[in-house]
Amino acid sequence: QLLTLLALEEEPVLGYTPPTPLTRLHLHLCRCALDYRPPPLPLRVLVTAETFSLTSTILTDTDVFLLR
Repeated sequence: QLLTLLALEEEPVLGYTPPTPLTRLHLHLCRCALDYRPPPLPLRVLVTAETFSLTSTILTDTDVFLLR
């Protein structure tokens, strides 16, 4: 009975358009390295970076992907 009391239902408000959910992702790496060794090939790649920053904005109602 307690869970029924706490169950919330959304009721629409006339004339109100809710904002689009927005997610921002920020990734900052300092003194990092990426080591790639594909199993079937005798190949090895090592990429090093002093600083690396990645920023991405994700919107739910769009089909555009922007990565900086």
